[in-house]
Order: sequence, then C-alpha cells, then structure tokens
Amino acid sequence: MVGSSNQVNEWQSMELVVQNISFDSTKHGIESSPNSACVLGNINEYDNSSSHHDLTNMGSSTPSINNILSCIKQTSTCEQDKSFEGFSPAQLNGNESHSETTTDNESEKNEFESDVDCTPLSIPNIGNITPAHSLVTFNHIEGVKFITTQELNFIDAQREKYPSIQWFTEDKQKKVKPSRHWFSKDHLWLRAVCSNGIYGLLCVDCGEFATNKTLIERSIQQHQNSDLHRESRARRIAAEIVKNNGNIIGQLNCVNLENQTKKYLSVLLQTLWFIIKEEIALMKFKSFVELLHKVECPGVVEWLNLSNVKQRYWSHEATSEWLISINNYINHQQISSLKKTEFINLIIDETKDVSVKSMVCICLRYIEKENGMIKEEIFKLESIHDQSGEGIFYVVEEFIDNLQKQVGKKFVITAQTYDGAACMRFQAQGHVQSRLSAWRIYIYCRSHLLNLSVKDAIEYSFYDAFDTIKSALIFLSDNPNRLEILFNSQKLTSSSKKGHKVPKLSITRWSYSYEIVKFACHHYSAIILALSTISQSRSNGSSDGRRYVTDLMKPVVAFQIHLLRDILRPAMQFLRQIEKRGLCLDQFALNVSAARETISQAMNNFDFIKFRTTLNNIKDFSPVVTLTSHSTRLQQHTTSTDIDENELRKMGNDFVQYVLESLDNRFDAEAKEIIENLCVFSSPSNQSPEDLMNNPLIQKYTSPISYKHKGVDGKIYERTDQPLLNLKYLKDDVYAFSKITEGITTIPAILSKLAKFGSEQCPEWFRFYQILGTFAIGSNEAERMFSTLRRIKTWLRNRLSDNTVEILLKLSSLDIQLTDDAVNFIVEDFVKNPGRAKSRNVALFLETDQMKNDDDEHFSNLF
Repeated sequence: MVGSSNQVNEWQSMELVVQNISFDSTKHGIESSPNSACVLGNINEYDNSSSHHDLTNMGSSTPSINNILSCIKQTSTCEQDKSFEGFSPAQLNGNESHSETTTDNESEKNEFESDVDCTPLSIPNIGNITPAHSLVTFNHIEGVKFITTQELNFIDAQREKYPSIQWFTEDKQKKVKPSRHWFSKDHLWLRAVCSNGIYGLLCVDCGEFATNKTLIERSIQQHQNSDLHRESRARRIAAEIVKNNGNIIGQLNCVNLENQTKKYLSVLLQTLWFIIKEEIALMKFKSFVELLHKVECPGVVEWLNLSNVKQRYWSHEATSEWLISINNYINHQQISSLKKTEFINLIIDETKDVSVKSMVCICLRYIEKENGMIKEEIFKLESIHDQSGEGIFYVVEEFIDNLQKQVGKKFVITAQTYDGAACMRFQAQGHVQSRLSAWRIYIYCRSHLLNLSVKDAIEYSFYDAFDTIKSALIFLSDNPNRLEILFNSQKLTSSSKKGHKVPKLSITRWSYSYEIVKFACHHYSAIILALSTISQSRSNGSSDGRRYVTDLMKPVVAFQIHLLRDILRPAMQFLRQIEKRGLCLDQFALNVSAARETISQAMNNFDFIKFRTTLNNIKDFSPVVTLTSHSTRLQQHTTSTDIDENELRKMGNDFVQYVLESLDNRFDAEAKEIIENLCVFSSPSNQSPEDLMNNPLIQKYTSPISYKHKGVDGKIYERTDQPLLNLKYLKDDVYAFSKITEGITTIPAILSKLAKFGSEQCPEWFRFYQILGTFAIGSNEAERMFSTLRRIKTWLRNRLSDNTVEILLKLSSLDIQLTDDAVNFIVEDFVKNPGRAKSRNVALFLETDQMKNDDDEHFSNLF
C-alpha cells in the first residue's frame, strides 16, 4: 500500500454526509439475505424504518446458534461499559462513501476483487490517546468507501478501552491506492482509511468487538474467513438480541423465534384465508386471532410466549399486506397456467355494484396443453367510466398488453363472448376483431338468448296470467299479516304442514320464474283461500284481494298458469345445464335439442284430470259478497268451472309452438353456421377423413383472414392475420387423429385424449381442438362474479377499494387450495416485502385505546 497526495477537498466533510444517504439506498439489495444480518449490523441494526418481521432472518445467519449464545452474556456486559457511553445508534448508521470519480490507470491494472494482499495500517498510540480525527485524512476515490466521522468516534472509544491495539505501523509503505473493486457487495464491512498519506483498510464489523487488533492482514478474503471476523459477527447478532429482548430468558427464547414466527404467520394466513373464503368482513381478522389465542391455539400461544416484542401481524395495514401477498400468489398461479396455452376467449360483462359504480369483469377461457383441461377464470374486475364500445375496448386492450408482458408471449384471441348490449355487440367486438385479432368470433351469450326467447313467448300469449299470479304472490308476501293468512291456508288445505314461503322473483331471468309458477300450482287452493279471507276482512288490501281471487278462479287463467309450469321447467333445467363451467358449443346443441323435445310434449303430458280436481277444490273457497243494501243475506261469489278441453288444448298447442319458434329464431340466427360445423367434430369417428378435411372450419383456419370495422367517429380499422393451422400437417395426421379419437363424442373428451396420446402424433389437430374448446356457451362466468360481488360488497362494506374487491372476488370464486407450497409462498412474500401497503409499520402489541383508534382511522383510509 502506498501513500498518495494529502490534498483534501474543502467540501470533503459535506460529501461524507451525502455518502451516508447514498449508501443507505444500496444496502436494501442484501437485506433479505440471511448472511448479511451481521455484516451490516453496524449499518442497519438501529434502522427504525425496517419492518419487525425482517428480524427473524437473524436466526439463519452464518454464525452458529452456539456461538451466538456464548456471546450473549459477554455482550450484555459490554453494553453497559462506560466506553460506550458516548456511542449512539446513529453513529453506527453506515455513513459510507459510495460516489464515483476517476481513479489512476496504474491502480486499475493491479486490481483484484477479493484476494488482495494488503499491508496493515494502524494509528499510533503515543502517551495520551490522540483522537483519530486529527490523524485521518478524508480522501475521495471513485467507488472506495472511506471510514466516516461517526465511525471514527467509535474508533476513539475503542482505543480508549483497548490502548494496546496497534492501529498504525511506521513501516514505509508502497504508494498504492485502494481499488474500488475491493469494495463489492460481498465486502460491505470494508473501509479505507488514510493517515499521513498512507492508505490502509479496516473492518467496521470487527471494530465494535475486537480486543487485540482490527487490522486487515494479508488478504481481504482471509480476514473474512478468520475467527476474529466470525466472532465479531456472532457478537453483533447477540447484541441485537439483547437490544430487542433485554433479558436472558428472552435471549434464549429468541433462538427459536424464527421458526415460531413462521408457524405463527402460517396460522394467521390460514385464518385470513378462511375469512375471505367465507366472505366475512376483513375487520373481523383481529377478533379471530384473539379467539385463537383465547382457545390456546398452539401456533399463536407459543409465539406470544416467546416474543417479548408483540408484533401485530393482524393490524389493518398488515391485513392489506396479506391481501397483496395473496393476490401475488393467485396471479402467480394464473400466469403459470396461461403459459401452457396459446388461444384465449374473452368473456366480458358489465354491471353496477351496490354503490352504483359501473364495473367491468374480464374472464378468460383457454385450454391447458398439458392435460387438455378447459379453464374459465376471472382475471380482472375494475371500475369503468366510459361505457361506450370504444371505452370498453381500451380497457380490454390494456389488460391484454399487461397480460402478454407477464406471460412473455402473445395470445391469439379466437372468440369473444358478450351479451346483446349494443355497445358490446357492435362497437366493442368490432374494435377487438379489427385491432387485436381478426380470428375472434363473436358468440352471443346463450343464456341471454334463452332468457329472451322465454320472455318473448310469455309476453306474446300468457302474459296476463303470469302477471296476475306474480302480482298476487307479491301482494301476499309484502305484508306479515297477509303472509300469516297464507301459511294458515296452506295448513288448512294440507298443501304444507308448516307453511312454505313465497320464492323470490328474478326480474331479469325469466327461466327462473318457474319457481314462482311451481309454487302457485302446488298451493293454488291455499292461495285462493288466503285471498278470499283477505277480501272479506274489510281492511287494507281487501279490494285487491277480491280482484286477484276473481281472476285466479277463472279456468282459462288457471290453465295458463299450470301450462307455464310445464314449459318453464325444461327451460330452467336447460339454463342450469348450460351454466356449468367447461361446456362446449357441441354440448349446447345437444342440450337445446333435449329441451325442445321436452317442451314440444307439454300439451300431450298435461294432466287434465288433476286440473279439474283443482278447479273443483277452489269453488269452496270463493269469497262471499253482500247483496243489495236492503237485503240481510250473504251470497257466495261463484265462477263457472266448466271447461272446453278441446279449446284449451288448441290454446296450449299454439303457445308451445310459439315457444319452439322463439327458441329456433334466437339460437339459429346467432353463430348457426359455426355450431353446425363444430358439431361435426364432436364425433369425428363418424366422419370420413375426406369429410373432415372438407369441413368449412378447416378451410377457414388454414387461410388468411381480414376484418374491417368502422368506429363511431367514422375511422376505418382493418386487420389481416395469417392462417392458424397448416393444411398439409392436418392432412398428414388425419388418419392418426381418427384412430385416437375413435368412439369419443364430445370436444372436452377429445381434448383430454389428444393431450395424452395425440400431442406428438397429431399436434396440428390438437391445436385445432384447442381453438374449438375456447368457444364458450355464454358469459356465465362473469355473471357468477357479479353474484359474488353482491355478496362481498354490501351496504355495510361499500367502501372497499376496487383492488381489494378484486382480490376478495378471486379468492372467493376460484378453486385455489391453501397447500403447504401456497403457505410458504405467501408467508415469504409477506416477510420479504414490508411497506407495500402505504407506510407499513408494524405496531407493538399494546392493548390501548390510542392504538385502537389509530388502527380504525388507518383502516378507513385503506379500505
């Protein structure tokens, strides 16, 4: 080592302060490393901004537990020594130089990163101890970390306590400057010092506990592996334990604190997971944890017994961090699954939440190549301000761009499934096809089509009868007295022993009106009796009761209500069938045919004998009316129960025929061609190889495609995409494909079979079926999300942020299990990333009113 010019810049002292701040920003890159806990002990051990759950990493640092325990008692004594009276935590806060300037070319040629021979440098101990500030020159070299003023204060304290330590050698040194490559991330404890033009190196780790020397002898690497350095690190960890726990029992307990903390965090995660899955309010998290402690849950009790610093990992801000970690795990799972696919189908719908905020839900349907499984999952839920078709497109475009960046590849949008809203059906799907993927096929939601076909049929023929029974049931259920009369009437007519409540009516889903009509037919006599009783009570609603009972006793009205039951039943069963996840359009076509056959036989299966019995029973319950004012007698209101069966049959057949026509018109008009061609591939073994190759779908996907769309602003958008499939490959593998899929009759089953046996023998056919598998029946997945949204975001929880709602919605609806791997992933993410939820600062476990008020105020800001 050689001396250099003793010139010191006039602003050197100010620069050292700036270097403090600069170095602080670099230390975070290694904080998560277990081995860095003692290396940086003098830099960050007193940093109050760090999260408490980072302290658990000390148990896994390089020094052994036995070494730490052996140092605890000695460290406790050393802390009380007078030589440390002038030593404050701020003085160990790492004010290192880390700025860049220019170095000499000669020193650059002789650089070695770690194994560099260095000559010891000490400060002489002559008589009275001379302060190091007067002996050390503050130089500045590019990338070299010089000792700082605060560290020199500590050096002086050490020299007063151990005057025998040789800090300086009087031997003549070679004039060589320190190299910036010595001061790497692996040697953050290394400091350069300059005195009388001579450079040397010091270890700030050893400077705290060394009793005989603090010199860097021979080489940096050998010093790092020396017993002195390892012991200093162990004692620094012990000092931190003493600082945090303050007593011998706490020090011994902290040896196992890391494992207990992980176990404790695992219990907290499982508790929060249960709360979210059961759709319980998040503010109940703390109450659940306190309950676990009360019932002596081992993971909670053991941790609280070990930890003297009661860190509240269930506070409101900690709950926000838990949600972020859970969302990261969900996103990790979804991205991992998307990496296994190439084709996606966009399923989009829009609704308003309880706070009348417009929300758009984006779901994806895709096929996993590994197993051929069809997945339908929610990926995005956010508020939207521009509800036009172009506004929705921009939301979709941003979502697709972010998704492709995360996955690292581009997707082919093969289809998009919306409802019939004009902005979705025309502008939104047009922008997607002309600007994102020309291959996308617009599929009108089948569930919406079924709803519209049933609505059209009822409004055309039997609307008066349906509206009468619906209004009568609402009239009975709206008042508790009238509802009690209905319950008593059910018991009197033996239609129910306890009394059945009136089912709720679905305003938008007409197929579920079957529940209303079914209830009316089963309790028809009881309804008539209840309305008759109300009509004679001379109280509020008596006139309405008389009007309802008069209409419902008409044979034609009663017949229409009973026939509606027989027609709506297969319609509702059909709707429930197609709402299942994973169904394809070939299965939808089969379900449509089954529903049509059942509806067409409604009149042939109508039970006129039972219908006549019902008409005879209700005659006894007709209301009694008063005659003229001068008469003292009462007369029972009678309605003719004579029916013309032929006339009723003709009326019923006309209604059934109209329902079938409505179904055909709705379903055949939308995607008729693609469904017909797709059904051919649901049973490929029934077709010859030539017929399969000549199918229009094969011709479509082996040719380029173009699409042109005109926006509302008059701007023309046009896109052309290349073929998705290779015709030659399909033709070469068609015979192997036919043999592998022999006897299979559904697209999902074919996908599963090809994933196992055809991914190598007929890969192009496997790609073709992945495209067919993305075609969804409807936007049922988005509708399910809206139902879950109404349960989660209620009037009592209407301040939940959009991000929080999305996380809760995903975890509540997706089939994600909390496995051991999931627990480890989420807990590690929670521990390694403190401070993400605004200003993360884990508070102490203090049951005070002040703490509770602060938490409540912060909770309202977060959620």
